[in-house]
Amino acid sequence: MNKTEIDKFYQPAFCRHLYMRKNLALVKIHPIFLKTHIKEEVPVFSTLKGPSGGSWPVKVHQTEKGIYLVEGWEQFLQDHSLVHGEFLIFSYCGNWCFDVEIFGRDGLQMKIPDGEEEDKAVPSDSKGKTVMHDAKPGSFLL
Repeated sequence: MNKTEIDKFYQPAFCRHLYMRKNLALVKIHPIFLKTHIKEEVPVFSTLKGPSGGSWPVKVHQTEKGIYLVEGWEQFLQDHSLVHGEFLIFSYCGNWCFDVEIFGRDGLQMKIPDGEEEDKAVPSDSKGKTVMHDAKPGSFLL
């Protein structure tokens, strides 16, 4: 495959670990990622696509310190039962839309078991069994 063929499939991405913080629920998009990969103007809303294929609108907030995904982010966390120590990869699809892959504290990718609601993510081990977490959900800062 040559570089042009590879570029057709390449989606720039950034990652974040979830760290519990009191009364904060936002994701800062790294300034270098923004400068390098996002050419569109900053919108009012961005879209997050979860592992289930569902979409979550998330408000984009710009300050002198950076650009953040804010309102709607906490709902994404709740709908996917995300907890402290888990790891997310945000792949940029264009037009301020991100595919989000979720990895448990064990490093294994979370999957949606057959028969589960489409808008809920459930952690699983490498054999597809549901993994229960001992941490309690809360507010997160990335």
